[in-house]
Amino acid sequence: ALKMISDMERIGDQASDIADLSKFIEENHVQIPELIGKMAEMTVGMVTESVDAFVKRDLDLCRKVIDDDDQVDDAFNQIKEELAELMYQNLDAKAGLDLLMTAKYMERIGDQADDIAEITKFIKMDELESKLHLKEMAKASIGMVTDSVESFVKKDLELAKQIAGEDDKVDALFLKVKQELIDLLKKDQIDGELCLDILM
Repeated sequence: ALKMISDMERIGDQASDIADLSKFIEENHVQIPELIGKMAEMTVGMVTESVDAFVKRDLDLCRKVIDDDDQVDDAFNQIKEELAELMYQNLDAKAGLDLLMTAKYMERIGDQADDIAEITKFIKMDELESKLHLKEMAKASIGMVTDSVESFVKKDLELAKQIAGEDDKVDALFLKVKQELIDLLKKDQIDGELCLDILM
């Protein structure tokens, strides 16, 4: 359980990093390669589906998310090559690195969505759902990823500025769920191994 909430918290952090980079990209009128836009859509889909799989205990959806991670990884490798070529031609080095970092954050978000799907296949949460704020944290993480990707693709500075507040909410929920798990452990109401799966 601990791993799952750590992944959700990291997703929020990386979404916040994407929002920060999108401010620079918009202010400097950097053209976003089409493949990064497609990768952004894939990443949002993976996060949404991994959380849906967790909430509904949908093992088929878990497998789809795990398969989709390979596509996101392939897209990232293509983007690296494309950006290297563009930087060799005439793309500003800082702009190229910012685009590369944005794609890297998306790739990492995809990895974390994959982790959530993997964990979902093995953990049984039926008795704990009413005692933890996991669904609330999951929804907040999805919202952050969706907003950060939208701010990046649409170059929406106002939306990018709002994401810091969303990250604070995800961080607060992380601490809340962590405390809820500690309380359950103290009362012997949760298996220690399951607790670690959710948190780490």
